[in-house]
Amino acid sequence: MTYAFDDDIHYRAIVKELELLDGLMKDAWVDYLGERWHPILIRDRRSGKRGFEVNYSGKWGKNVEVGRQKLEIDEFMLAIAANSIPQFAGIRCKRPDEMQRNARRFSELRMSSRLTGIVMRIRS
Repeated sequence: MTYAFDDDIHYRAIVKELELLDGLMKDAWVDYLGERWHPILIRDRRSGKRGFEVNYSGKWGKNVEVGRQKLEIDEFMLAIAANSIPQFAGIRCKRPDEMQRNARRFSELRMSSRLTGIVMRIRS
């Protein structure tokens, strides 16, 4: 799938907000025990790649054992559009103004209309 991310004004706005919010994606969230958790960009210590941490197995442990990967912003949106992230997968999230980052179920991820629009345009 190819998509002209740089030509999408909404994508550029999300990227800018991610920079301003230190990697916190306000356009996606999981409601957990009455609190809103948002996906967070995390830098991989080894490769230096910064992305959303998705655990494809739904289990936690060493990266190589559980299939945990960092997906850059565009890779993350492409994966959502392609339905290639299993519903049982985990995504690393955090609450605004908190340091703790925990995994939340990808199946519970909700998206803003702006992010949903980008995903729909990628699919078309």
